[in-house]
Amino acid sequence: MTGSGGELFDDLPIPDARPAPPLKAKAAARVQRPNRNQIELRPSDLESLLSEDHPARLVWGYVEQQDLSPLYAGIKAVDGGCGRSAIAPEILLALWLYATLEGVGSARALARLCEVHDAYRWLCGGVQ
Repeated sequence: MTGSGGELFDDLPIPDARPAPPLKAKAAARVQRPNRNQIELRPSDLESLLSEDHPARLVWGYVEQQDLSPLYAGIKAVDGGCGRSAIAPEILLALWLYATLEGVGSARALARLCEVHDAYRWLCGGVQ
């Protein structure tokens, strides 16, 4: 496998040096232009999205009082183990209960609402 000089690959041709790229005309300046149609993201806390008497708070209060230990027993992600953390069963139950009260029966519609509707965002509490 070695050439006559005893070096590995010494029989391969040596490539010529690359020629310098031709000089180009000066490129246009890159600047940031105003886009007044851009939606702004403004920081806010989820707690301030809903009034104290909002029905989503009632649903959450109900769910907090339930024994969800059978649902927790089925979760395989555990502390010290690998894998992604599961979503708390309280969140999922509260979302479905509130969606049912609101007449939402579609999982896709519920997923959309969790991104845009304040009550559903509040129930998710920042969990995606």
